[in-house]
Amino acid sequence: MKVILLNSQDIEKDKDVILEHIKEKDTVFVVDHKKKLYDYIDEMNLSGNNQFRIQICQELKNLNVDYISPENNNSYTKIQITKFSQLLEYLNMSAVSYVIVKGDAKADKEQTQKVRIQVCNIIQQLIYLNLPLSLVQVMTEKEARDIEKVRDFEQNLLRHKKAVEQSYNDIRKCDEDTAGHKSQIMHSLKKVYDSLTKAQDNELKIAVAASKKTGKSVVVNSMIECELAPTSLELATPNNCIYRQSKEKGYTLEFKDEKKTFSTPKEISDYIYKIFKSAEMDKKSGYGIEDMNIYYPSNQSGFTSYTVYDTPGPDLAGADGHKEAAHRAIQEADVVVFNIDYSKYLTDTEVDYLKEIKSVFEERPNSLILNVNKLDMRYDSTGDKNIVRILDFIRQKLISIAPEFQACIVTGTSALTYYNCIAAPQIPECEILESSTDIKEHLEECIERYEETDEMTILNQVDTMTRNSKRFHGITLNTLEEVKQFSGMPNLLSYVHYVASNKARTEKINNLMFKIESECANIRNLFQFQELEENLRKNKENLEKAKQILRAFEAEVNKILDDGYPELCQLSEQLEENNGLKAIITQYPINLHDELEPYFQKVVASNLHLDNLIKECIGNEIPAKITGKLNTVDVKDKKQVKKDGLFITLIKIETVKKVYRDVLGSAFNSNIYGFSALTRKKCKKTKEEFDKEYSWITEKLREIINARAEKLKQAIVACSTLLKVECQISFEISIPAIAFEFPDIALEQEDTHAWEFLKASINDSVQKYSYLEELDHSGVLKFFDKLSGKGKWISNEQAKNVYYKENYAARFLAFIEKHEKLREKLQKPFEIYQERVHETTIQFLNELNSANSTAYSIIEQTRLIIDHTDDYEKNIQTLESERQTLNALRNGVNHFLVSWKN
Repeated sequence: MKVILLNSQDIEKDKDVILEHIKEKDTVFVVDHKKKLYDYIDEMNLSGNNQFRIQICQELKNLNVDYISPENNNSYTKIQITKFSQLLEYLNMSAVSYVIVKGDAKADKEQTQKVRIQVCNIIQQLIYLNLPLSLVQVMTEKEARDIEKVRDFEQNLLRHKKAVEQSYNDIRKCDEDTAGHKSQIMHSLKKVYDSLTKAQDNELKIAVAASKKTGKSVVVNSMIECELAPTSLELATPNNCIYRQSKEKGYTLEFKDEKKTFSTPKEISDYIYKIFKSAEMDKKSGYGIEDMNIYYPSNQSGFTSYTVYDTPGPDLAGADGHKEAAHRAIQEADVVVFNIDYSKYLTDTEVDYLKEIKSVFEERPNSLILNVNKLDMRYDSTGDKNIVRILDFIRQKLISIAPEFQACIVTGTSALTYYNCIAAPQIPECEILESSTDIKEHLEECIERYEETDEMTILNQVDTMTRNSKRFHGITLNTLEEVKQFSGMPNLLSYVHYVASNKARTEKINNLMFKIESECANIRNLFQFQELEENLRKNKENLEKAKQILRAFEAEVNKILDDGYPELCQLSEQLEENNGLKAIITQYPINLHDELEPYFQKVVASNLHLDNLIKECIGNEIPAKITGKLNTVDVKDKKQVKKDGLFITLIKIETVKKVYRDVLGSAFNSNIYGFSALTRKKCKKTKEEFDKEYSWITEKLREIINARAEKLKQAIVACSTLLKVECQISFEISIPAIAFEFPDIALEQEDTHAWEFLKASINDSVQKYSYLEELDHSGVLKFFDKLSGKGKWISNEQAKNVYYKENYAARFLAFIEKHEKLREKLQKPFEIYQERVHETTIQFLNELNSANSTAYSIIEQTRLIIDHTDDYEKNIQTLESERQTLNALRNGVNHFLVSWKN
């Protein structure tokens, strides 16, 4: 690849360089300017086909990168890279190579984020040049290590499962033992087997989101390689359509507790289309319907399975339930693809939508991918012709919205071209297109064969793309694979796979491996304790001395694993100013199981008490709005008069009446929307407080647990040394490294799901009940009618006091109390918050217990040894029988232990 640097401050000079070399094959231009790339391309003002042909990207400097490239003899060459242009010069596109961005292996959160952004910047430049990401795999140093570990694990997974099964069956044949070792080992093996099964059956979830008319459903069909998602320019997706691979033949739809089967993709697609069409006419339900599961047969035999969510768009007027459904899918997905129409860039609606879901990606920053689709339209459009300019503009716009978007990638695709490349060889007598090395000739034959048929549309679109690539870009596409790559979809799919598989999967496998290693440590330690027990029996003269050492060891471990967490009390001074947890941790000892959830619930409830919020809304928010509007009425509608030596402001009664009508509204939901807005504001505050509390305690507990693990290791070493020196006994037990992470916070900064539910519920209630008449807003307005007969003016202060004089707030509260169902609807979002706090706390405590379980097992085994040795003389025959049983158990479980160790 020939790399030409553009680093002149003279744009015209750079333009001359481009025009001189633009037609040279495999030539790319790298802009070494601080200027935004899209601005630079604008100023270049290239004309005609040069806009299409230029291969251009931005220089990246101060990189800390290893480029690992394959050699002919199956070996690899490693080259240190500091600039992106240098990487381009070394790129070997004949086989898979690796770009490893270093610096995150043992880094803090801030440094890890910097490395992540550098990875995204490199990938973005590769996308600008449309270089295949399947051949240039970019990852961080930590990801590379994790991927290698996971790959080894996956390659040996079936062997581990067989070893577990063999061990389990052998142990089941062993005699029962009074100490319960057999059942303990079988229980551990079952937990290991379950973890291995979870790893094998792992499901990765991809959500595709978009506004209307962006080709979202074509992207979905391209991902599942089957035309199941209905495609229509005017028809919106009214729900989450969840596409899952199935081992069964045929196609299945699960919808509204019913299951229907279909023989062909067209049958099920047509059926779904009719459901969508019906939803489009159903204004009463907010144009939304229940989620549906669609199962389709797959010949793919990979280790990983994908589930694809086709989500509703955010921009259908009146469709209140659509955002709720889309947010639900986004929360569950490992990676989200947000589709944008090439001709529209980012609309205001799309920007607002991305702002709403931004908080989801603060914890998972590289799990959002923006995709500019319908690039095939640029040949017939008067809009932008240069893809790089479009993609860079959108990416920079996102970054200006929030810095979190620096870790997002923007891709460009023609999903229609890609899908048609899949569909074309499936047309009867067109199978040759799949293997053809000269598709132009074979496309002509197929087009002649299918003139005036539906298949013609598919074939013609592929043919048009091959012609456009030659005419506009000077690129000859000879195979369907080359046309697919030209469509940009393979790079989107490669990056989706990278995020979903390498990131989400690695995190899950690491967690499962930790759990498996914990069970292995429990089993290994059991046999170490057996050896210790046998050594004690053989060294009767040292028995009492050894028991004293073990009792001291047990006491030390119990002290290390104090459930009261006294270490938190030592940190209480850090909470003087801004952290309410001080109130809990100074009440040492603490029982986290009893204290943690109530505390987090209190954090939420202090801000989100329903009655207080209603009172604040109708007692403060509404009168404040009235006051604000009265203070800013037009000068023609107010005047100043002097009374008792003071100037007072008078406002026309009709104007005051209009202000009240605008604020109170002509329908019940005006107050509910005010309530909803206030609630969302409070929720943001709640999220911030919850985040603060949760982050503090998880960080401190992580430090404490790791410190305890280190103390435990030291205690084991000390105990082992004493037993060896004073009693000539070997004692070598192990605990796994602490590798768990506490769960992400369950609360969202603006829980749109809950508030959209609230709004939709109120809309539904307003339609069904005459709340307006019962509440009688008109009572307030009639007051002004009475005043009208006495004059046309009222003082500003009197106008403000009307709200309180008519006791509107009390009437509103009494009305809510009267309607229990309405109160239930208002209460629902807060119940959702409470449930999420509960789920978060349970997950948190489960992780905590998991981390401590092996250590507690050590205490239990130590106590059993002391008990056994105390009873040795009385039960010598029983103990000998147990020893033989334990040896048999050791032989049985060895199949798995050896497999796992290897």
